[in-house]
Amino acid sequence: MAMVCLAAASTVMGQEIKSIEQVGDQVRVEVLLPPSELEVSVDGGQNFTTEAEVPEAERTKVFMVPIDAAQKLVRLRSTIGGDGFGTEPLPLLEEGTFPAGASASPTEISLRDGNLVVRWDARAQVLKDDPALGGTFPLLMPFGVVLMDPTGRPGEFAGPLPAGEAQRLREELTAGLTRLQQLENGRVPQFAGREFKGDFPLPDPATVGEDVRLFPFSTRVDAEPVTAATARPVLGASSMVAPERSLMITDLSVVEDPDRTFDPCSGTGTPMGKWTFGFLMEQAANTPLTGVTASEMAQHWIQQFEAFNVINGDPVPDRGGAIQTSLIDKWNAKNIAEGNHPFDPVNAPFRLTAIVNRIDLREGSAYATGNAGELRFVFCAMDLDTCNAFPLTVIWEFGVPISGCANVRSYAQDWQALSDPGLFPFGPVFNTALEALTDISSLANADPGKPNGSALNQLRTNNFLGGPWTLREFKITGSTPTPNHLTEVVVAQTPAQGFQGSTTLVDYINTFETDILAGLHVVPALWPGASPFQAAKAEVPFPSFHWNGPGIANNDARHLFSAATCSGCHGGEASGSPSFPPGGVGSFPFVHVGQRNPGVEASLSNFLMGTNMPMPDPVSGVPRTFNDLLRREADLDFAANMPCFLVALAPRVAAPH
Repeated sequence: MAMVCLAAASTVMGQEIKSIEQVGDQVRVEVLLPPSELEVSVDGGQNFTTEAEVPEAERTKVFMVPIDAAQKLVRLRSTIGGDGFGTEPLPLLEEGTFPAGASASPTEISLRDGNLVVRWDARAQVLKDDPALGGTFPLLMPFGVVLMDPTGRPGEFAGPLPAGEAQRLREELTAGLTRLQQLENGRVPQFAGREFKGDFPLPDPATVGEDVRLFPFSTRVDAEPVTAATARPVLGASSMVAPERSLMITDLSVVEDPDRTFDPCSGTGTPMGKWTFGFLMEQAANTPLTGVTASEMAQHWIQQFEAFNVINGDPVPDRGGAIQTSLIDKWNAKNIAEGNHPFDPVNAPFRLTAIVNRIDLREGSAYATGNAGELRFVFCAMDLDTCNAFPLTVIWEFGVPISGCANVRSYAQDWQALSDPGLFPFGPVFNTALEALTDISSLANADPGKPNGSALNQLRTNNFLGGPWTLREFKITGSTPTPNHLTEVVVAQTPAQGFQGSTTLVDYINTFETDILAGLHVVPALWPGASPFQAAKAEVPFPSFHWNGPGIANNDARHLFSAATCSGCHGGEASGSPSFPPGGVGSFPFVHVGQRNPGVEASLSNFLMGTNMPMPDPVSGVPRTFNDLLRREADLDFAANMPCFLVALAPRVAAPH
């Protein structure tokens, strides 16, 4: 019987959680109940002495709790004299109990001799420090917990399946493959990172035997040297998903819905409707909980553009008054004229351009994290005098607080259903169904465990006013000095601009080559040692910008590193455009969803649409093809229709974009 001891201490009113231990597929919680004494009055008055008391050994009680959700918290609760007392909540399973499923992509998942077998690339630096991979750890599967033990093969773990479960999993896999054979002629798209590598022929369902590789995460063989990104097929029917309905929704009937959107320039729509910038700000502020108004939150956020700042040692200069004169002054003037707070978000100068389903960013529920990816609202800035768009976009990126494979699959199925115009024609029927999906993440208190109770992961901006095209990231940090406000933070997966061409950059890419090729690397705030490395902002000084330096050993690693950064992905690695300014369908750099004027649908980038491909690698000239919507189409169908045990184990997309 596998047992992992987790220390715990939480005391209120003499009650204490003494320890929490994982025992097989359950958790043993040992608690110490409040002390009890029998007191006797020796004189019949109020002078009492202790006659007897319950010893601590008898006050210790044990509770067994199943590991059916790793997010569970435990606390001891009692009632004395009608008043309730509870200890501080503690996690049933502490961090490090499970492997880092948010980033760790298995190279192989198999059924072998009635066991579930999972293997990771043991050469990856990030996995060497993963405490869970040092011994026995649990996987939370839809049918129960599977305890994984090292097999002796580097990076490989195996766990016995319940009786009859292996056969059922083979049958589910066969059914899933048969469906894809019928819908896609047995071929699905495969990608190395975000690069499209052509179609992958699926194995014949009839060949699924007793021992089976559950699905081919990797098309390379073990003996092949790791010199390029692992090509992974996406086991979904892309033909069954309409991206303009289920993934990247830009139709004017949605983004100009008169009941849910509002244009403060023309005055059309519904002020503070469900899909307005102002409503999202109001929900994120969550005034009843925080005391911070939406106007105060909006003011604190946008004024950061006009203030010099230093984050992680990286200076963030102000925009030289460009945001102030182009946006803030006109925003304030319109509100003051209407008698509002100067930063009342009802007149925030931002126009909705797209609603985006990023279920492909989900974390596998088998690894104890589990969510349904992100929901995004994309806005462009506008001139409140002319109603024309400005070259600045803002993206609200909400985590989808749904866990458990069955729930994630149901959520995916609801999104896929929107692809059917017969069931959901564009207009009121479609928008009502879409609102039900967006409410899950965008409303106040959608995720009580996060700052402000908001499900917001981050807010990102893409700005070309008053300087080079710059991407920034803001979070509700939950810490001082402004715990309830949107505060600028480091940008994901991107080093500071000063490291371009440096030996530090080259050393990082060479050191973490295996991790980068496997999609496992995470750009740290500090590297090497205690030196600041991660950027406070990501700049694209010219359209073909890409990360590079002399001495990089593997150009595929360089490309994948660069394409995972904000500046590389929006610059020369994936834009497929040699010039700017933005303009034309699929032709512009820097943004993947273009700005739009009233009555005009937003354009999408080459990277998303697969247009004007292939494009040459900026260093080697090797042709590369991007078609990210195709990848997302297949992935949505996979999440909605393939067996739940596969959805639970599948890794997330490593790049954040």
